[in-house]
Amino acid sequence: MKLCFILNSIHSHGGIQRMQATLSNELCKAHDITIIEARLRPRKQYAEKCPYPLSPEVKLINCTPFKSRISYIIRRRILGNILRLTGLANIKVFYRLWFWLTFPSKLQKELTTQINNENYDMVIAVAVYNTVLLSYISEKINAKTVSWLRNPYERYFGGRTSCFWGLEKIFKESLKNINECIVLTHDMKKNYDKHLNISTCVIPNARSFVSEEKSKVQAKMFVACGRFVAQKGFDLLISAFNEFAKTDAEWELTIVGDGPSRLEVESLIKKFDLCERITITGFVDNVNDYLLNSSIFLMTSRYEGFGNVIAEAFEIGLPIIAWDVDSIDLIENGSDGILVAPFDTSAYAAQMLKLSSDDTERKRMAQNAATKAEQFSVEKVAEKWEILFDGILHKEI
Repeated sequence: MKLCFILNSIHSHGGIQRMQATLSNELCKAHDITIIEARLRPRKQYAEKCPYPLSPEVKLINCTPFKSRISYIIRRRILGNILRLTGLANIKVFYRLWFWLTFPSKLQKELTTQINNENYDMVIAVAVYNTVLLSYISEKINAKTVSWLRNPYERYFGGRTSCFWGLEKIFKESLKNINECIVLTHDMKKNYDKHLNISTCVIPNARSFVSEEKSKVQAKMFVACGRFVAQKGFDLLISAFNEFAKTDAEWELTIVGDGPSRLEVESLIKKFDLCERITITGFVDNVNDYLLNSSIFLMTSRYEGFGNVIAEAFEIGLPIIAWDVDSIDLIENGSDGILVAPFDTSAYAAQMLKLSSDDTERKRMAQNAATKAEQFSVEKVAEKWEILFDGILHKEI
C-alpha cells in the first residue's frame, strides 16, 4: 500500500516529529511511505537534518509555499489571523480569502499533483490545518483521507488563545470529506466526539525506543523531559521542587530539553537558589540514559495530547507524578504513577516527598510502569494502524 503523511515539517524537534519518524520507520517495512512537508513557515525555522532517525526507505518531499518571511507574516500571521479571530473566516466569501491567504495556490497544486502522480492509496493529514487543506483538495484526488489529531480539543479550539480558535466550524465542515479521524487517547476521543458530533478512533503513540535495562529507582534523582514552552509547565516544576527542597536536602532534578522559555526557567532556578540541585541538559540524543539514572519522572504539562514522555518513562520503569488533566489517562493513579490536583505546587511537592522517601512503593510502581510500557510497542501500535487502513479501504463511503 502507498501511504502519504502531510505535516508541517519533520525537520524540527518535537513529539509530533519523533512519533512520525517512529511510526514511519515501522510502517515502511510493509508499505511505501512518503512524508510531504507542507512548510507553512519560512525555511530558516527548520533544521537542515531530521533530528530523529528516519529509514532511507521513507521518501521526503518538501513544499515551501511562502517565498519569504515577510510574505508569511503578512498573509498568514496578520491577514489570515484577522479573519480567523474576528470569525469572518466562517463566512463563505471570507472563508475563500482566508484559505487562499493560509494555503497559497502553489501549495494546493503541488499537493494535488504529487498525490495523483504517485497514486497513493491513503493520505494522512497531521493536525488541524493540514486536515482542512486535505479536505479542500479531496475531490481532486483519488486517495482515501485520514485526519490525525495530536492535541486535545481544548488546545485547538478551547479559547481565543488556542491554536485554531475561530476555525471550529470550518474544521467540522472539513471532516465531512475525511474518511477517518484519529486521536491519541480516550479523553481526547470523548471531547472531540462531544464537541464536533463525530466518532473518532483511538490509536496511541508508540514508545520511541526499547530498553532491556530498567532504572533501579535508587538514585536520588528526579527527571523531566520536554521542550521549554509554557505548555510543559516547567515554571510549575521549579516552584514545586523549591517547596520540596525546603524539606529534602539530597534529591536533585535533571531537566532534559531546550526551547524558547529556557532563560525564564533558569531565572527561576537562580531566584530560588537551586543551581546546585537542578541541571538543564539542552537537547540530547540519549534521553534514555538520563531516564535510567533517575528514579522518578516529573511531568508538569498544563495539557498534553498523548505525552510521549509517559511511554518513554514507563519503558525505563519510572513511576510518574503528573497533574490530573485531560489526556493523562495513560497514568493509573496509585499504580504506575501519582496524579495531583492541577497546578497545586504544594500538593505536588508533597507527593514528590512521599514517593522519594518510600523505596518499596517506588519499586512497586516502577514494576507496574515497565509492564504497561508493552502496550506502546511500535509493533502493537502499527497493528492498530493496519486495522484502520484495512477498514477504510473496505468501507463503503
